[in-house]
Amino acid sequence: MTEHDPHSPGNTFTDGNGIKRRTIIAGAAWTIPVVALATATPAMAASNDLTLAFDKSSYQGVDCGTISGVKVTATRNGQAAPGESITVSLADGYTFSDGSTSYTTTSGSDGSVTLPDIKVPQNAGSSTFTATGGGATATASVSSTSNAVAYSYNGAANQTNQETNVPNGATPVGWRSFIDSSGSLWDNGVRIRSDVASAVGLINGNGDHLISYVTKDGVAYSFNGANGQTSQETNVPNGAKPVGWRAFLESDGSLWDNGIRIRSDVASAIGLINADGSHLISYVTKGGVAYSFNGTTGQTGQEFNVPNGATPVGWRAFLEPNGSLWDNGNRIRSDVASAYGLINSNGDHLISYVTKDGVALSYNGGNGQTNQETNVPNGAKPVGWRAFLEPNGSLWDNGVRIRSDVTKARGLIYMDNNNAHLISYVTGHC
Repeated sequence: MTEHDPHSPGNTFTDGNGIKRRTIIAGAAWTIPVVALATATPAMAASNDLTLAFDKSSYQGVDCGTISGVKVTATRNGQAAPGESITVSLADGYTFSDGSTSYTTTSGSDGSVTLPDIKVPQNAGSSTFTATGGGATATASVSSTSNAVAYSYNGAANQTNQETNVPNGATPVGWRSFIDSSGSLWDNGVRIRSDVASAVGLINGNGDHLISYVTKDGVAYSFNGANGQTSQETNVPNGAKPVGWRAFLESDGSLWDNGIRIRSDVASAIGLINADGSHLISYVTKGGVAYSFNGTTGQTGQEFNVPNGATPVGWRAFLEPNGSLWDNGNRIRSDVASAYGLINSNGDHLISYVTKDGVALSYNGGNGQTNQETNVPNGAKPVGWRAFLEPNGSLWDNGVRIRSDVTKARGLIYMDNNNAHLISYVTGHC
């Protein structure tokens, strides 16, 4: 019988205390340091995926202009990839020269494609160009600056002047008065404020420019161009909107004139100024009732004949949703789509309007006569007395087209003996 050493590795033995123990097995795995073996492996294979890239990360255009020479390049492993089908897509009004928004072609020997000219829309803003092909995608941003140049037209003198100091992209708010996208308010080529949210400009019998405005933090002011003075409307709460000279309307319905609240339940209002400087405000309450307020006398009169729900469009002039146009309590037309009312030096109500079938007409409340603007094409919008703006950019005054690339316009009347038509406008229509 072979004897075993009780202390040999792997055997069990009883120690002096009577406890069974097992010897450690020689060469056990947990007693041997682990050594990582280095083996020769082939290098990772180079990727064969297609990569697309625009030649610029961003592009800059001008409204109604053209972006030329945009390129997209296809590569594999950093090398040109010819013969690849690449599609470039445009959005947000940007189009290729043929009017399409998608262009597909094949990359040339150097892997690149040159796109056709890209047309920038009016008021373009920002967008993205996207290229796809072979499972790859690339994008580039695009933005545009405005080409909207400011002008002022005097119908009596038939003169047009560019407002050279006013930055591109401004909006007309009165006679030679503009507010630009940054909030700068301009009058007669001079910046009078740089933090304006909204403004309404009028002109009195002396030719003074009168602008009521609200700053971006909601404070109401009035500016008189005759003396260059600006006054804060201290009683008007923050957040009101200007609707006439020293006239403001709060969102809760409070209507203010000359710092006095004249009504607390107003839904909409429009303010004009008479030759004698009177503040004239036509408004409609939240209950739909039409009223007219004369700031000189402080009197308010209800327009009893005007049905509930009309909108003020001039002094004692209201337009119903069904198309009925009212002046001085008389219905003068029943098929009107839009209207624009002013007042001349005699106090005559002057309303330019367009019917639902697009015909342009002008109504003179002084003699009760209505005349069709025979030269103005159908579909224009009234922007002043006998002044109309077509969707294609044509601006008309007294039946004469004075410009063909206008985007925005505001017409007033200089209430001197000539009652000149005054139109401030911005070009830039494509």
